[in-house]
Amino acid sequence: MQKQKRNWVIIVCCIVGLIFSYNVMFNSKIDINDEPVRTEQKESQNKTISKPNMADYQQLPGYGTTIKITQVGAQGEPAVKARDKVKVHATGTVIQTGKKFWSTKDPGQQPFEYQAGVGSVIVGWDQGVLNMQRGEVRQILIPANEGYGEKGFPAWGIPAGGILNFEIEVLTIN
Repeated sequence: MQKQKRNWVIIVCCIVGLIFSYNVMFNSKIDINDEPVRTEQKESQNKTISKPNMADYQQLPGYGTTIKITQVGAQGEPAVKARDKVKVHATGTVIQTGKKFWSTKDPGQQPFEYQAGVGSVIVGWDQGVLNMQRGEVRQILIPANEGYGEKGFPAWGIPAGGILNFEIEVLTIN
């Protein structure tokens, strides 16, 4: 009788543990359309992370990435096209945490130069910069599958399934 009771207690504890694990794994993912999120900071203060107003963004055809033009570029000048060498200022943040993981504007950093439209950067960035003009600034909201995916990029603080926001300013197009 005592052994049966102990077995039932173990079974109930396992079930409760599985339910808890399931909730942590599947209900803690953040959709950019969810309400603002509260996260714990090291100082034990709560920080509210506001979600982007999606009405201000345009979805790129064929992609989950969305863009918002915050500063119009030089009118009448060529726009970025595939294979152009582009120099940009960029600041990247993780939507779920609000954490900035990289910025070319930080002390000691330089503008970033790459070849556009050929896969040398993550898909959302690559597609989000196409058609920008010199001087243009965009917010580029990148879903995980067009960013660093389900593995994330832990070395930079990008979690698994991280949704990214980049502010990109085109400096030169060659």
